[in-house]
Amino acid sequence: MPTKQPHSPRGSRTTTGLPWLAGAVLLLAFGAAAEPVTVASVASPGKVLRVSVQLDGGTPSYQVERLGDTVVAPSRLGFQLRDGRLDRDLEVLGQHTRAFDETREQPRGERRPVRNHYNEVVVQLGERSGAKRRFEVVFRAFDDGVGFRYRFPEQPGLREAIIDDELTEFAIAPTATAWWIPAGEPIHYEYLYQRTPLDQVPLVHTPITLRSKDGLHIAIHEAALVDYAGMWLRRTDGQRLRAQLSPSAEGWKVRRSVPFDTPWRTLQISDRAGGLVESDLILNLNEPNALGDVSWVKPSKYLGVWWSMHLDHESWATGPVHAATTAKTKKVIDFAAAHGFRGVLVEGWNPGWDGNWVGNGYDFDFTRPTADFDIEALSAYDAKKGVHLIGHHETGCAIEHYEDQLGAALDLYARLGVDAFKSGYVCDDGQVDRRNPAGGPLWREWHDGQFMARHHLKVVQEAAKRHIAVNPHEPIKDTGLRRTYPNWISREGARGMEYNALGPAPEPARARGQPGVHAHAVRADGLHARHPEPEGPPWAGHSQHAGAAAGAVRGDLQPDPDGRRPARTLPAAPPGVPLHRGRGGGLGGQPRAQWRGGRLRDDRAQGPQQPRLVPGQHHRRARPRAAGSAGLPGPGRALPRRDLPGRRRRGLPQQPVRVRARNPRGHQRRRAGADVGPRRRPGDPFHPVVGGYASPG
Repeated sequence: MPTKQPHSPRGSRTTTGLPWLAGAVLLLAFGAAAEPVTVASVASPGKVLRVSVQLDGGTPSYQVERLGDTVVAPSRLGFQLRDGRLDRDLEVLGQHTRAFDETREQPRGERRPVRNHYNEVVVQLGERSGAKRRFEVVFRAFDDGVGFRYRFPEQPGLREAIIDDELTEFAIAPTATAWWIPAGEPIHYEYLYQRTPLDQVPLVHTPITLRSKDGLHIAIHEAALVDYAGMWLRRTDGQRLRAQLSPSAEGWKVRRSVPFDTPWRTLQISDRAGGLVESDLILNLNEPNALGDVSWVKPSKYLGVWWSMHLDHESWATGPVHAATTAKTKKVIDFAAAHGFRGVLVEGWNPGWDGNWVGNGYDFDFTRPTADFDIEALSAYDAKKGVHLIGHHETGCAIEHYEDQLGAALDLYARLGVDAFKSGYVCDDGQVDRRNPAGGPLWREWHDGQFMARHHLKVVQEAAKRHIAVNPHEPIKDTGLRRTYPNWISREGARGMEYNALGPAPEPARARGQPGVHAHAVRADGLHARHPEPEGPPWAGHSQHAGAAAGAVRGDLQPDPDGRRPARTLPAAPPGVPLHRGRGGGLGGQPRAQWRGGRLRDDRAQGPQQPRLVPGQHHRRARPRAAGSAGLPGPGRALPRRDLPGRRRRGLPQQPVRVRARNPRGHQRRRAGADVGPRRRPGDPFHPVVGGYASPG
C-alpha cells in the first residue's frame, strides 16, 4: 500500500508584491505539518473494521473504525527501552500488505473447522537520528476484531532489547461500561469481576470487557504470550488505557535478544456479548500446532480427591485425616468407573504437604508418593477399571525446585500411564520464588511476568514430549497457546468452586457473567462453574468436558452432540462416603445459604508469606459487594431496555426478559408476562445463558 503524503497547501508560491500572503502561506504550511498524517491503513475482509496508522511529528499511533464509527481513537504506539524511548522522531521506512484466508481443523476446542480470515499491513518504522533503531508494527484486521504486535528485526543498532515498559494505548471512543478485575493484587485472576464506568477503572488485568451505550461490546486482551511479560492496563485519563507490563525481579519488564516478536495486542469487537465468546481471533493469532498428531490428548470429565480438604473434613497433610490414601482413592476410582468419568485427580499424594507449604514449596518431592498412597498399585487398579489417574504437582511457588525434578516427575507419570496432570502455584502474586544467580536472597516474581511465561511453556513442552496434557492452577492467563500446544488443555484461571468452601458463594449473577467477561479469552476447567450435581460427593468439583476444555462456564454446560444439555445430576456416592450437602453457587443456581466450615482457613497458618484471608480484604474470601459491581442480572431483575435493540436485530421478544431461577431439575420456570424467547433445538448454536446470549450487565 503506498504511503500517503501530506498535501501541500494551495497558493504556496510567494510574490514580492504580497509579503503578507507569504507569511500566511508559511503559517498554513506549518499548521498542515503539525497535523497527524495517515501513513497506512487496512480494512477487514468484509469491510467491517478499518485500522489506520498515523504519524504525528514522528510519534506513531493507530485508530480503529467499525462501519465508519470510531471505536479506538488515535492511540500511541512504542516502547520505553532501557537505552531510551522508542516512540519519537520516527519515520516510515516501508510497508507491505497481504490477505490471508484458510480453514483449518482444530483438534480440540469449541468447533472443529476454524476459519482464519484477515487482511494484514506491516509498517516499518525507524529513528531518523541517533542509534537509528528500527521496529515494525503488524496489524491484522478481522471482521470481529483487530490484532497487532511489534516486531524487532535484526539490526546493528540494537542487539538486545531491555524493555522497561510498553507505551501501547487503547483510547476507547464511545462512552463505555467496563467489567474488570484488579491487577497487581495478591490473588491474581481470582477476584470477582467489578462493573464500573470505563473512566473509573484502576490498574486491571486483561481481558477487560466493555459495552458502549449503543450496545457495542469490546474485549481487550493479548494473544501468544511467549517469553514476554503479561500485559496489564492502566487508565491514564478519561477512557484512555495504557499497557503496563507485569514486573520482574530484575527491574526491567522484558529482556530479549533481537530479533523477536511481542505478543499480539487484541481487540475483539461485536454488537453482542455472545460474539466475543464465539470469536476465534485469539486462537487465530497463535502459531499452528507444533506437536503434530495429538490424538493422545484426551479432554475428559474427572473427579478429584480434593473437595473434602477444602471443607476441613480431611487434609492434604499426612496423618489420621489424610485424604490421599490408597483405600479412599480406590473408592473414588470405583465411583468414576461406575458413572462414566475417565479420570481421578488425587491431591496430597506426594511428600511436602506437612506444615506451611503455601509460598514455601521446598519440601515437595514429585518423584515418590507418601507411605499410605501406593501409586503403583493404584495405576494397575485404575487401568483394570478403565479409569486414569490425574497427576498433581503443587509447587508452592518454588519454581526452580520444581524444575529440578520436572523431567523425573514426568517420566514417572509416563511409565504409570498418567496422561494428564494438574499443576499449582499457590502463593500471593509477586511472591513467586526465583533463585538469585549471585547467591543472595531469593528474588520475587509475578505469576504473569516473563520468568513465569517461560516456565509454563517449559512445563507444557516437557509434558508434550511424554504425551501428557497439562492443566495449571493459579496459572498465567490463557492467550490461545492451546492452538500451538494442544496438550495445554485447560487451566484454573478465575474465581472458582473452592471459594464456596471458604465463605459465602458469589452471587449467581457474577457466575453467569463469566462467559461475557472472561471465557471469551480463558479456557478453564469446570471447577469454576459448580458441582456437577446438587449434592456432590466430596471429591466432586472438577469437570473438564470432553467438548475440549472450553471456557470455565461453557465447559460445564457444553451440550451433547445431539444438542441436548448434559445431565445435571449424578447417582449417589457409595455407602460410607460422606456427602457435602451444600449447593455451590453456579449458573442460574442459588448460592449456599450457610458458611460451611465456620472459620477462616488461614487462622491457623504460620509464616510471613501466608496471606491473611480476611473478609473484605484480599485473599480467597467473599468480599462486600462494591458499589456498581454486578455480572448478568440476578433472578427477578429485568434486562435494561438499552439491550433491546440487539434483541430486535435477532428477532427476539422486545419486552424486557426476566432471568428466572431454576427448579431442582434444572428447568426454567416461566413467569406471567415474561417470554423466554425461542427454545433451542438440536443443532442450534450453544447459548451459555439460558434463553440466548445476554449482555454482561
